[in-house]
Amino acid sequence: MIVTGKTALHDKLAAVETAVRGEVLNADEQLAVALLGIVGRANVFYIGLPGLAKSMLVDRIRARVDCRQFKKQFSPFTKDGEVLGPLSIPGLQQERQYRVTDGFLPWADWVVLDEVFNANSAVLNALQELILEGTWHNDGQTVKAPLNMVFAMSNRLPGADRDELNAFYDRLLLRFEVPSEMSRQDLLGLIDLPEPDPSPPTLLTMDDVLAIQAEAAALPIGADAAAAALDIRDKVHESGHWTSPRRFRAGVTRVARAAAWLDGSSEVEAVHMEALAHVMWDKPDQRPGIERIVIEVCSPNNSEVLALEDRFSEVREQGDRLVAERAAGEGSETLMNQVIDSLDKLKQVAADVLEFESGKVTGRAATALARVRGDVTEAAAELGVGIMRGNRDIIVQGLWADAQTILSERTRR
Repeated sequence: MIVTGKTALHDKLAAVETAVRGEVLNADEQLAVALLGIVGRANVFYIGLPGLAKSMLVDRIRARVDCRQFKKQFSPFTKDGEVLGPLSIPGLQQERQYRVTDGFLPWADWVVLDEVFNANSAVLNALQELILEGTWHNDGQTVKAPLNMVFAMSNRLPGADRDELNAFYDRLLLRFEVPSEMSRQDLLGLIDLPEPDPSPPTLLTMDDVLAIQAEAAALPIGADAAAAALDIRDKVHESGHWTSPRRFRAGVTRVARAAAWLDGSSEVEAVHMEALAHVMWDKPDQRPGIERIVIEVCSPNNSEVLALEDRFSEVREQGDRLVAERAAGEGSETLMNQVIDSLDKLKQVAADVLEFESGKVTGRAATALARVRGDVTEAAAELGVGIMRGNRDIIVQGLWADAQTILSERTRR
């Protein structure tokens, strides 16, 4: 969340955050990435299945910002004129080729590229320089565009047969995989969610955005923060994943500074380098490993959360196996004993979650801890409902009540 009371600009952006959080459920981290992009002037890319409100979240942010905006949903048949603007007919009659750009991408401050990797290579390659440098060529002249932010989304990445798009993909600095699963509580909330206001009040002007970005860009980067960034890059490379120097520099100078500004800090500290977790990966399956690295480097005191996540994974595997055996009718006579053992282990993990929550767990570690909490809840419900045919809500309530008892007993020892 954005710190409030620091400056008027912090309060204005926090008002946007609060308004959007009330309109799009289960999207706090997705929203946090968008805010990092806005403050750091860093292009944002969302990947996820259709129907996960990727574009809706961005649209709800844009609805509160007074600036020139352009949005395009791509298909393989999208032509460059639909994005850059049509060629001027009077210009052609004079044997000149220039585009009419009003209302199109070269005219806009903020741009949304929906289903971006459905576009053909020619269109995306034509946008590379514009998106990275903010310049493009019109009628033989290099033209400076006002482009300030790009939000892109897709339900897929470029395939191996489209290597020519790697350079374009590299220009999308912040990346976030939108989760496809929602808890029962969030699904119930989704049913009751009212339709958003189609014309909400403006909360932020383009001048505000530029002032926010200028303040963030001026924050000094502390020596510890710079050392943490280098350690993260080294460990990521040791894990077998390479990040370009361009992405690394932009991640440090833009995204980490944005994290510090949102936190109300007067300089970039090591903990703010945790934002590199959204920068350093190319494919979603690389993200968990990189997230572990940034937690180990930036929040070593919170690294025990990672061990908790590992313990939970082992318990989850056992529970999933038992549920599968029951569904296949392969359960042995000792099945119920194994189920009870698995539930007991889940309760121990749940007690660990409660113990961590009572301490000071921050940043990416807090995000990981919240994820473990949700996963423990779902695992217990699947185990209880799938095998014992119990009531889901009663099973979940019982799990956390027993976990609290276990924690209380630990405290008394």
